[in-house]
Amino acid sequence: MEQVKTALICYGGGMKVAFTAGALIELAKNFGVTNFDVLIGASSSAPTLTYFYTGQYGAISQIWTKELNTRLFLNKLNLFSGRPIFNLDYLVDEIFRRRYPVDLAKLINQPGDLFIPFYDYQNQKIVYYHNHEKNGFDIWESMKATMTINHHHLPERVSPMSHYVDPELVSPFVYQKAIDLGVTHFLIINADKKQDWSVQQRLGFWLFRIFQTRHFPAEIKGLLKNHLKIIRANQQDFTEFCQNHQVLVVDPLPGIKLSVLQSGHGHLSQVINYGRQALRSKSDNQMLEVFRRRSRELC
Repeated sequence: MEQVKTALICYGGGMKVAFTAGALIELAKNFGVTNFDVLIGASSSAPTLTYFYTGQYGAISQIWTKELNTRLFLNKLNLFSGRPIFNLDYLVDEIFRRRYPVDLAKLINQPGDLFIPFYDYQNQKIVYYHNHEKNGFDIWESMKATMTINHHHLPERVSPMSHYVDPELVSPFVYQKAIDLGVTHFLIINADKKQDWSVQQRLGFWLFRIFQTRHFPAEIKGLLKNHLKIIRANQQDFTEFCQNHQVLVVDPLPGIKLSVLQSGHGHLSQVINYGRQALRSKSDNQMLEVFRRRSRELC
């Protein structure tokens, strides 16, 4: 009989990740699924998944509804000045470390393995923070690295983190890590469906590339020029992955549109509810019972 091994994988998408936050809250609170063998949180999903992993569900809701709708964190006007749109230092150092400190003891001792990916542009590969392995990365540096989309966020060159950026700048799907670890059942939460970009989205990404990444190293700028081609290729890979594995994907329901830069309190609360609704819409899927059963075994 196949040994079940589960993975929870969450992708980024800026403020769209309020959707992921809602799905994770619903998963824990109303479905009783709180543990996985492997958890991977990329880009802006990494912090939210970390709080899920440590069981700090209240912090997820508080952060998304009360702390992120401020210009201290998100300033859209910075798009054109070249300054970072998102203030990662404020987010990580003030919000995650001081106001809602991650439970570091649980981070080390919880069952399952938490991975945070970031892209090593010098060596052209994905590197991971792993909560059960001392590999030179701490949780705070890793959160910043996986969300780095502006050259101002790159540390000084003497820092070991100076050549790591958001993996979604090159849009790799990180499920291969879970496959390599022998995962049999995958729950994937993806608030940022890129396969059908509108003209407006293409224009937005073009502006982002010009104003936010123009001072990035040449290795990154070259990849960004081919970003849409990379996305299409990865979508094909993802389709094949879903056909060949036990995969449950939770993404926005038809007709729901999410925004990368929308940070109003009412909007974020609504998007959290979208995430909860999307997870509930999967309640008849038999894989949820597999995740629930395995979660209890891991307790």
